[in-house]
Amino acid sequence: MTTPAYNGSAELDLTHAESWVVHAAVLAAIERTLDTGQKPMQEHTLREKVEEDETFTDSELRRLRQMLSTYLESAPERDVEPGEAVLGYIRRTIQ
Repeated sequence: MTTPAYNGSAELDLTHAESWVVHAAVLAAIERTLDTGQKPMQEHTLREKVEEDETFTDSELRRLRQMLSTYLESAPERDVEPGEAVLGYIRRTIQ
C-alpha cells in the first residue's frame, strides 16, 4: 500500500511478492542501461531505496512506474498480479 505524503514523496508498503517484482523490474532496467553502454545511476539509487524501504520522490515513482510497465510486458505470469498492484499504488499516489 502507498502512503502519500504532503511533501511530494511517498513510501511504498509492499508485500514480499510486490517487493520482489519491483526489485526484478529495477534490475532489468539496470541491465538494459548497461547494455546501452551507459551508467545506471538512477536505477542504482532506486534499487537501494527499494531494498531499504525508503521514501520515493514523485519523479522516482514515475521512473519506477516506467520500469515496472516495461518489465511487466514480458514478466513471468507469477509477477503480473503483484506488479499491477504496485503500478496501481503508484498511479494513485502521483495523480
